Amino acid sequence: MKYSNRDKIDAYLKGELNEEEKQQFEKEIDKDEVLAQELHFHDMTQRHIELLEDRRITEQVKAIHEKELKKRKRKAVVKQIRYWAVAASILLVLALSWRLWNSPTTNPNTLYAEYYTAYELPFGNRNEQNSQTEAGALYLAGDYEKAAPIMENLLAIDPSLSKLQFALGICKMELEQWDQAIPLFEQLIKNKDALYVDNARWYLALCALKLNDPATAIEQLEILKNAEGAVFQDNAAELLKRIK
Repeated sequence: MKYSNRDKIDAYLKGELNEEEKQQFEKEIDKDEVLAQELHFHDMTQRHIELLEDRRITEQVKAIHEKELKKRKRKAVVKQIRYWAVAASILLVLALSWRLWNSPTTNPNTLYAEYYTAYELPFGNRNEQNSQTEAGALYLAGDYEKAAPIMENLLAIDPSLSKLQFALGICKMELEQWDQAIPLFEQLIKNKDALYVDNARWYLALCALKLNDPATAIEQLEILKNAEGAVFQDNAAELLKRIK
């Protein structure tokens, strides 16, 4: 049987490939980094969604079962009710799978490229030191490689410079150092910095997306979706629909 990449991933995760197909697919994964990332992302996303949905599905099936049991008490009818309760659970799971696999592309690299843009920050006000102004000018010019070490030195002296911390996180993303950007955004969130906490959540979610960590991405996007007035509130709601 011939499979598309998506079908192969689905069949592989469900254990539906025969031994030859499984070995062939695993060889493809070893050679194709994009395919490997997509497999990992789908696996992690499905696991996270199942955790979120499991309790809700269980309660819905239980409610259906109990409601029908109250209406009909004969043994034969009860068996039929149990059958439909199981059928209802299967339908819910199928609906969940359909939503996952038939939504717009969930390839993390594609989504990241579509949603990521460097944040424009105001630099050059009178209260800034010369070195901050220099770092800001480099940042605004897109010279992130030169801006980053200056910002790191300034933050080593004064860790409370939230704007520089946020800007350094963006520099790290531009330099494809997403693992180094994450703690910078996490610290802003931990500090509950009023100016940058929501924006930090957005970029933290994008870093997690790029690093195939859908659980963290979904967690941050869920919070941001409900943050009234946040710059990226609508973006978060839209991106959630595409990865859930």
